[in-house]
Amino acid sequence: MGFNAPLYRRHDEHAIFGTLNINASVHYWLSQGLAKNKLVIGLPTYGHTFQLVSPFNTRIGAPASSYGRVGMIGFASYSEICWFRRHNIYVHQVYDVEACSPYLYAGTEWISYEDERSLECKANYIKENGFGGAMIFSLNTDDFGEYCADNLLLEEEEEGDGQRKSQQGQNNFPLLRKIHSVLAPNQQQEQN
Repeated sequence: MGFNAPLYRRHDEHAIFGTLNINASVHYWLSQGLAKNKLVIGLPTYGHTFQLVSPFNTRIGAPASSYGRVGMIGFASYSEICWFRRHNIYVHQVYDVEACSPYLYAGTEWISYEDERSLECKANYIKENGFGGAMIFSLNTDDFGEYCADNLLLEEEEEGDGQRKSQQGQNNFPLLRKIHSVLAPNQQQEQN
């Protein structure tokens, strides 16, 4: 098992494994004559889950016996991943700077996914290289219900007329919002 959508290969990935990343795919398409501004990079908002053979071997490439319990048949939405993270006290989160990708594990459950940090890294790659943009797959696997919000107690603001305005909805779709904030920062400020 490996990363969901690594940006770059890791130092220990060789041969075909060294090509299973965004950067290698991008360079393939560019070498085939595709213009940079026509290249749209797909970014996932879901994760892959695995059941480890041993809870003592949790590294990238560790043997797995099947798909994990989180999500459905090995696929989990960001909301499901956040739920798992919040409801398991022994969750270990790892961010691989080399691949620009996170994973987490607890016991024999192992999940490769994307989060705001990894998607910010990938959106910066898109912006810095002048590619055509990003697309996500898929909107319904981002956190539409605010399960991943750091502060689950949503505060209310008082408007000028004494009415209370709920801030609910400002923490939904955090992955899409992060990508948008990098690729279209001026539009992000106008909407707030």
